Amino acid sequence: MKEMNLNDLNDSTQMKCFFKACLYEKLDDYNNADAMRYLFINIIYNGFQNENKYPENWTLDLIDNTKKIIKNGIKEKDKRNNIMTFFILNKFISNLHRMWIVNEKKSENYYDKIKAKAEYKYLVISEDAPFSGSYLLGDSKEDKKGPYFTPLKSTFGDNSKEKLSDNLLSEDVLFFDLLTIPLPISSDLRKKWSTEKAFNFDNKPLPVFLLEIAFEHYSLNEKIDNAKIAIMMPTKTSACIYNYFEKIKANDSLFCLKDKLTIKSCWQEINNYHEKIIIEGKCFNYYKSNTISGSNTPDADLLKYALSK
Repeated sequence: MKEMNLNDLNDSTQMKCFFKACLYEKLDDYNNADAMRYLFINIIYNGFQNENKYPENWTLDLIDNTKKIIKNGIKEKDKRNNIMTFFILNKFISNLHRMWIVNEKKSENYYDKIKAKAEYKYLVISEDAPFSGSYLLGDSKEDKKGPYFTPLKSTFGDNSKEKLSDNLLSEDVLFFDLLTIPLPISSDLRKKWSTEKAFNFDNKPLPVFLLEIAFEHYSLNEKIDNAKIAIMMPTKTSACIYNYFEKIKANDSLFCLKDKLTIKSCWQEINNYHEKIIIEGKCFNYYKSNTISGSNTPDADLLKYALSK
């Protein structure tokens, strides 16, 4: 069994190791797995300044975000699944443990195979796994009605393949979430991630720090020379990332993503791109890689445009 040192996370290297373990490893291989889960979610909701303090009220932030998610669109059938019991304080660690295990098993076959690719043709980056009753209850079926599944299926669909992951593999598409854990995230929390110093680590706001962790995990520096990139994140998270890359320095480990991420939309190209775009009056974004529509969810036409599909 491994042991993660949680007493010296002010060091950038140590914090990266901690985040990589929480996001991409099987935490039950660690003796202190529950403490790692507790600390990780605490940072996500309260920022890095509390990494060793375990404030008693941080779970209230999580519950408050859950209430907002439920109020703003969780379906009645999911409410009946009693999502809120998932966050009852005295059962929190055990339920969080189960959620992590479900997540680790859910897509490991796709990620094992895609990481073995010598090069990625497309890179599609989302924010987090879907927060839904079926996901939290361990439903292993793909969510075929979610806002992220539809544009991906429309762009990389192939009726001969049963699973979307098979389509992505066949076209060398790396699709990943910055947060691999399905957590309730509100607009207010996204704003904190992007604007408050408490959520900065190593001079990077949390979304950029998470992108850096993924960058290293998937060896992106070695595999994206010819890749096209699309961002499928809500406005406040994506705006934070674009703002960072507009100012990024040449010595930054993420600098090789700058030119791909910050390509501006070409209005003449849009007008000639697809008849459906003109008919439906799509509102295109300043950055070509940004696929978020007016409803703050990804749009299939914007995704196709970003990837020139």
